Amino acid sequence: MPCASSPTRRVTLLVAAIVGLIPAALTSLPADGVAVAQASTSAGWTTNAAVRPPTTVSAGTPVTITATVTSSSRRSALIDVEVNDGLANVGQTAWDRQSFKAGQTRTYTMTFTPSAAARLGSYTVRVGVFGTGWSSLLHWNGNAATLAVVAATTTTTTAPPTTTTAPPTTTTTSPPTGHFSTLPVGATLPSEADCAGRVRPAAEIRSYNGVYNHTKGSKPLPENPRVTGNFTGTTDEIVQWAACKWGIDEDIVRAQIAKETWWKHASGGDLTSDQSQCYPTLRTTDGSPCPESYGLGQVRYPYHMSAMADSISSSAFNLDYTYSAWRSCYNGEQTWLNQFERGKDYAAGDVWGCVGLWFAGRWYTQPANDYIAAVQSYLSQRIWQTGPFITFPG
Repeated sequence: MPCASSPTRRVTLLVAAIVGLIPAALTSLPADGVAVAQASTSAGWTTNAAVRPPTTVSAGTPVTITATVTSSSRRSALIDVEVNDGLANVGQTAWDRQSFKAGQTRTYTMTFTPSAAARLGSYTVRVGVFGTGWSSLLHWNGNAATLAVVAATTTTTTAPPTTTTAPPTTTTTSPPTGHFSTLPVGATLPSEADCAGRVRPAAEIRSYNGVYNHTKGSKPLPENPRVTGNFTGTTDEIVQWAACKWGIDEDIVRAQIAKETWWKHASGGDLTSDQSQCYPTLRTTDGSPCPESYGLGQVRYPYHMSAMADSISSSAFNLDYTYSAWRSCYNGEQTWLNQFERGKDYAAGDVWGCVGLWFAGRWYTQPANDYIAAVQSYLSQRIWQTGPFITFPG
């Protein structure tokens, strides 16, 4: 975590070349009740989708989703069809190593059943085309079709009263699921195992994070054994797990990690010509600067030496450590901040002050304020759901 000698972090070395928005597919509803999307075309791929009836569905009722994919040339790809409820993917099917001839159209069908506890409202069908083995994103249709999920209807039947003696029943309640929100100062935090069980499935939009996302921390951090990195999953699933474990709103984590690295783990920042300030494996031999910071949350070697090795190799450890620092700040443990330059006095329970501290190493100084504003902007935009973010090639 930042300490008394922590200077403001420098700009991350990440070429976030933002690609143009992929045209959204506009959904229409013909007379037969089947939602058919207008085609979306990019990179020689054309996709759309249809939801067969009805397009307004009660929770617990299955619908059939058919995606249509056309390639302009002969090639192979992975086809990914997802259903998103506006917060997370709630349904997904992928077909790898699909061969296409030039001009060939193929269809892919999946069945989606909203659960009884499903979020009500509009759902979006998304169709992605990736290189085989999720190697790279080739085409993305983020609005291939839509459907609306409504509450299931119930029927009440009045029958003559009956007396029945039945054996006692045991009810097992599933762990709570849903959005992870900020927990109060001093709250009892959930265990990493509990959080792992509560993570909602989410598709991988950063295939190049694969090795890091499937590497756990090698051992608990000596000075804080609760930091383990003991989780694997997609990038968003790791974000959820860390948010749950340290009691911070998951969307704040999504926005802050977008600001830090655009969700690309293999990102180095805070470049320096002093090789001793970089972790040994990140040092250069050609005279070029080396990065002091690395990974999704940009853990910085001079101030977090004991955490650095696993923060480089494991996405989960990197975020586990990053948000352990946030929680320590949020719980009021960083009282040293009141001995140094600050925009106001440090106190517990300040979500955004602790976000700014991670970058600036100080409390509400101008660099901290600017960083907070940037993260809040990404949060308000929900940047992680926008086309340029999703299709970032890395």
